[in-house]
Amino acid sequence: KVMDDSPETIDRVADILQLDPDELYSDFTERKNTRFMYVKRDVTQEQADKVRNLGVGGIVVKTEFFREYPMGSVAASVLGITDAYNAGLEGLELQYNKYLSGEPGRTLYRMDVLRRPIGQHPIAESKEAKDGYNLALTIDVVIQRFAEDAIKKAVNTFHARDGVCIVMVPQTGEILACANYPTFDITAARDVPIESRKNNAINLIFEPGSIFKPITVASAIEKGSVNINTVIDCLDRPFS
Repeated sequence: KVMDDSPETIDRVADILQLDPDELYSDFTERKNTRFMYVKRDVTQEQADKVRNLGVGGIVVKTEFFREYPMGSVAASVLGITDAYNAGLEGLELQYNKYLSGEPGRTLYRMDVLRRPIGQHPIAESKEAKDGYNLALTIDVVIQRFAEDAIKKAVNTFHARDGVCIVMVPQTGEILACANYPTFDITAARDVPIESRKNNAINLIFEPGSIFKPITVASAIEKGSVNINTVIDCLDRPFS
């Protein structure tokens, strides 16, 4: 159906969806000859019901799938985010997008001018959709929570700008936790600046220096050259 795009109707729709009525009217005017356009996505159930009850021809309230995050913002910067079509934009969602996406199916029908199928059978062999792969992480959600709480406390205690904490199994290299602070609400990630969504544990570049000292000391302890009570006097020596 052709939508009733009178100013009165657009004002009512804009009011329900909390949109600027002038911008919405401009969008309808510019795209008047298009077959379809989104007015707004990710609306609340209450907004959807109100729009549906307006009874305006040409406006369709469409149900879409959305992602749920049972653990809230835990490991948000590690997981990353997706766009409105569930394609990965950041983090693991982006890195493994082609494996997680699967393949869409396809069925071809002859259609009439109103886009109604002609006949009950497709005109070509259908292609079945394929699910994407599952991705299992080495991250332990309990350790991840502890790590996030710890780095938050450290940042607040020392008034730091931000902080990261990585927990790893040294024998295997498995990452049990990768925490960033500040973190963000992954369910509302599109409203968060991109710099606040970065995984600084892998994105920040810095010169290696003192971070290697614990590795050297750990190796010396493992070899029995020193123990945890050994004092190394670096005064007046060419050491740092």
